[in-house]
Amino acid sequence: MSTGYLLLLALGVCWTFVAIILSEAKSKNCSIFAFYCIGSFLAALLLLLWGGAPLLKELVMPEKRFAVGCFAVCAIFNGIGQGITMWNLKNGGRALAYAIPQLSFLFSFLWSIFFWGQLLNWRSAGGIVLIVIAVVFLSMRKQQKNSSELELKRVFISIGAMMLCGISQILLITPTQLPEAKALSPLSGACVIQAANALFFLIALLCRYKQEKSGVKPAVKYGIFWGIFASCAYCVLLPALRILGKIGQSGIVFAVGSSMTIMLFALFTVIRFREKLTLAQWGAFAGIITGIILVRI
Repeated sequence: MSTGYLLLLALGVCWTFVAIILSEAKSKNCSIFAFYCIGSFLAALLLLLWGGAPLLKELVMPEKRFAVGCFAVCAIFNGIGQGITMWNLKNGGRALAYAIPQLSFLFSFLWSIFFWGQLLNWRSAGGIVLIVIAVVFLSMRKQQKNSSELELKRVFISIGAMMLCGISQILLITPTQLPEAKALSPLSGACVIQAANALFFLIALLCRYKQEKSGVKPAVKYGIFWGIFASCAYCVLLPALRILGKIGQSGIVFAVGSSMTIMLFALFTVIRFREKLTLAQWGAFAGIITGIILVRI
């Protein structure tokens, strides 16, 4: 197994921990803005300390400005999308509320095919279609009382978050396709994303501090954990995009990583929140696994 695919596996695990922390934070009524502000600030600080002076030097190079700009704007779109997703993680349907925004990989997958000439075969195309059908089935299916139901209003909220995250993914992949002279290192790129995230959510928190004040204290603990795993995730994600991009497969990174996260997070919700899944839902999850395998082949 190549380094790129090992990074994909690690990415799915990191994203699952991020999703678990998000769900736990929401159940404790954390302030969304404080949560992301604290977590992003910590992640940026950890990355900055790790990268040191070379990281700062790289960020001010004129030839790197386009990459820095892409990552910064990417962080804003992703921050809004993730904030909406966290708000949507209410009681009931947590697995599905988190699953729909993960379909945002469709944006980067199609973009990479049409604009970057990424490789496409019938297996990967079939796998993507299978994953989409399975997740849509899970999201729209009417279920019995006490099951993992997702209201129609929350479906549309999740779709909005999906679109924002999809645009963010395109902006994130773009700098990884640049020549070495213009591209940022994975560490620098991750630091820009987290710093922009921290600034965006700090402004949002200051604007809504009175409404969010009660949720700031619990957000500190969960935000710290989120920051650690989020920084790890970006340090895994960016090298995976660059490595797989060289063999024309950067478009599958979000598809495989997100699908793995959907599966692992769904298993967590069954164990942690005792959400009931029907036989048909388990069949849909089996479809997601099959889709992942097909995309990977």
